[in-house]
Amino acid sequence: MLARAGAELPTTRAVRREFTRRAIALDSIIDLAIGESSQLRYHSPTLQTAQHGLFAALDSWRCVATRLEQMPLDAARHEAETIRQGLPLQLRSPLEVAIPAAWTDDPVGLQRGYEDAARAMLALPAATPSLRLLADQTAKLLAGFADVFTGLALLVDAPGRPQQRGRGFRLSVPDFLPAQISAIRAFLAIGAVELLWVVTAWSSGAVALLFTAVLVLLFSPRGDASYAAAFTFTIGTIIGISFTATLKFAVLPNFESFAGLCAVIGLCMVPVGFGLARSRQPVVLSMLTAVGIGFVPLLQPANPMVYDTLQYYNTALALFVGSSAAALAFALLPPAVSVTTDAAPARFRAARS
Repeated sequence: MLARAGAELPTTRAVRREFTRRAIALDSIIDLAIGESSQLRYHSPTLQTAQHGLFAALDSWRCVATRLEQMPLDAARHEAETIRQGLPLQLRSPLEVAIPAAWTDDPVGLQRGYEDAARAMLALPAATPSLRLLADQTAKLLAGFADVFTGLALLVDAPGRPQQRGRGFRLSVPDFLPAQISAIRAFLAIGAVELLWVVTAWSSGAVALLFTAVLVLLFSPRGDASYAAAFTFTIGTIIGISFTATLKFAVLPNFESFAGLCAVIGLCMVPVGFGLARSRQPVVLSMLTAVGIGFVPLLQPANPMVYDTLQYYNTALALFVGSSAAALAFALLPPAVSVTTDAAPARFRAARS
């Protein structure tokens, strides 16, 4: 962007928004990783700092891009070139596409190089406030990437990385708004289904309430992908209701032995289990999960077998209402997407003063 300033400056707003979305999604990924590894739990502040470094870099990128777009072409070219000449040689040219391989090979060396570049940028003489702004924001971007490389060094167990001193405790809540919206959404969705249960005296209302609560809480951490996941689960529930009805009322009455019962159950559970184990498509996984979860409650295998269509469709309606209520809750009250931009490392915030 600095190299092309004053000529055909690329429009990077859409790219920054996509990067921001992916950086926000790291919240749930880091939480899941910490739950699986005691070592990562011990080093969780390092991962949080790395994520904050991404936000700091994105914020600085936005500031520099906005400033260069508003400046006259000649001034933008001159100040961008001044900033670029103040960077180390390896950072002056556009990055190559295969750069992630180099990042994992020597993240510690890159971290130190970016820290030195940030200090040099803070010390860069600036004749105008505009140039000072560009230099400070570039230093903030470099400092953010230095923190990213610190987290990357932890993940690849790079030799020579600095050891964490003391475990400590750090409460990291970038924004309370998404959690508050999730709580309000869960309260309204569960309350609406419970009100329907009480007013209609529905015998299967408890099942609908259970599915609503589970799905609303399960899909809330997925952010802007929550509605798509809930809607796909609802489609899977409809498919499961139709498939289970075929097995229960058309196939199962033709078998009276235990082996026949196992074969009929296997017609559903074996393909579903195979698909869950082999598929990597989120849509397919969500649909198969819905089919597998609803199959046994709908089939209700017992000895002797009961073929009560009214009971079946009553339970099926409860599953459909519960999954549909969850999808409708995400559609009416979508997750909030907000970013904390004051994420520059403290050592570089203090260096400027």
